[in-house]
Amino acid sequence: MAVELSISRAIDKCVKKAKELKEAKHDLRKSDVKQDCEIEIGEIVNSLVLSMDKVMNAVWRSYVEDRDKKPDIYFPCEASEEKYHTRMQRYRLTHLVQVAPDLADIIYQVQPCYTGDRCWWKLLKDVAAIRHERHPDIVNPRLVTHGIGVGRGQNLHIEHLTFNNGVMNFKGQAWDARTGQAVPIRVDYLEEVQAELAETNQNPFDFVVTASEQVSSTAKRIGVHL
Repeated sequence: MAVELSISRAIDKCVKKAKELKEAKHDLRKSDVKQDCEIEIGEIVNSLVLSMDKVMNAVWRSYVEDRDKKPDIYFPCEASEEKYHTRMQRYRLTHLVQVAPDLADIIYQVQPCYTGDRCWWKLLKDVAAIRHERHPDIVNPRLVTHGIGVGRGQNLHIEHLTFNNGVMNFKGQAWDARTGQAVPIRVDYLEEVQAELAETNQNPFDFVVTASEQVSSTAKRIGVHL
C-alpha cells in the first residue's frame, strides 16, 4: 500500500517548490527577496511537518485496533530513548517492534536519539516550531566569488592559457559565437549569493531541498507497511 494520495501530493509539491527556490538563484541581499524566500521556506517546512504527522496518524490507524480515546498523534521527534518509548506507549504502538519490525526501524531511525541532534528531522521540527512567532530567518547574505568563466558566448582557439596570482595570460583568438566576428576574449567572475538559515546554520535552499526529499523518502518507505 501507500500513504494517502493527498499526503503524497502535498509532499511532492514541497519537493517541487523547494527545488524551484534553489534553482531560482535569488539575490538574498535584497530585503524584499529575502523576506519572500523566508515566507516560502516557512510554508514548505510547515507543510512537511504536517505531512509527517499525517503519515504517523496513518500508522496508528493501521496498527491500533482499539480506536477509543485516540491520543493526539504526531510523528515522534525525541532526543532520548526513554522519551521515545514513552511516546510510543502513549500511542499504543510499542507492538510495532514485533508485528512490523521494518516499520518500527524506519520510525526509530529518524529520531534524534538515534541519529543525533543535528539530524534532518530534528532540524525540520525546530524550524517549524517558530511558526507562531515568526518566519524562518535567513542571515548573512553575501556575494561569493568561486572562480572565473572564460569565453562565454564565444568560440575560442587557445594556444596558451595560464593564471598566475590572479592574472590571466591568454594567447589565441576569440570569435563571437553568434556573428563570427573576432572579439576580445570574455572573462566573467563566477559569483553567487550565499546565506544561512539561522535555525540550522545551513544554506536555506539546500536545507529545504534535503528535508523535502527526506520526508518524501520516509513517507514512501512507511507507506509500504500500511
